[in-house]
This record gives sequence, structure tokens and C-alpha cells, in this order.
Amino acid sequence: MGFNLAIASNCRRRYWQSIFNYFNLEPLFKRVLCIEDYPAGGKAYIVSKLLEEFKPDRAFLIGDTLKDWEAAQSNGLPFIACLWGYGKEEDLKALSPFAVVKEFPQIGQVLNIVK
Repeated sequence: MGFNLAIASNCRRRYWQSIFNYFNLEPLFKRVLCIEDYPAGGKAYIVSKLLEEFKPDRAFLIGDTLKDWEAAQSNGLPFIACLWGYGKEEDLKALSPFAVVKEFPQIGQVLNIVK
């Protein structure tokens, strides 16, 4: 669809690398930054570093927790709530996200609408 995908995570590098390897996700993402890259930063700071690097015309933050929403707010990004992660549906919907997706393929549908 022409989007550059990046991950900003509070997890450790070893954890996301095991997921990437298992699901063969590496070809899909341009960059992954984790808490080990910026230990004093936090999610919002990690997202800001990705934005500095990519300098996108338009960006979205897709996440499943309040911390993801806060990172989106801190960086002026629309938040797309995904319901398959750690967050609870009622909590995520209460944040008034740009969109709510229940399954991974729906992300493409949402992004196709705003493209």
C-alpha cells in the first residue's frame, strides 16, 4: 500500500526478534526500535525518534494499550486501536481512537480509506 512500517516497542530486543523470526516479519518493517535503544525514553520518545528518522507526511500509531494511545497523543498522531493485544476493548474504545480493528487485515482496510 506504499506505507513504511516501523515498530516502537517497550519490550526487549530479544523478545521482538523471536517474534519476527517465528512469523518471518522482518521484510515488512523498515525499522524497529525498542526500550533498549532508548532506555530512559519510553514509548512516546521512541515514536518521536522514528518520526525524526522517517519524516513522514502522514503517520498513524497502531497499538493495543493506553501507553500506545499516550504515545500517539504526545506525537500528534491518530491512534488505531487493535483489539487482539493486551488492552481491553472497552478501555481502548473509551479513548476515542481514529479507528478500532478486531483483526489484523482490518488495518489495511482502514489505511486504504485514508490513503
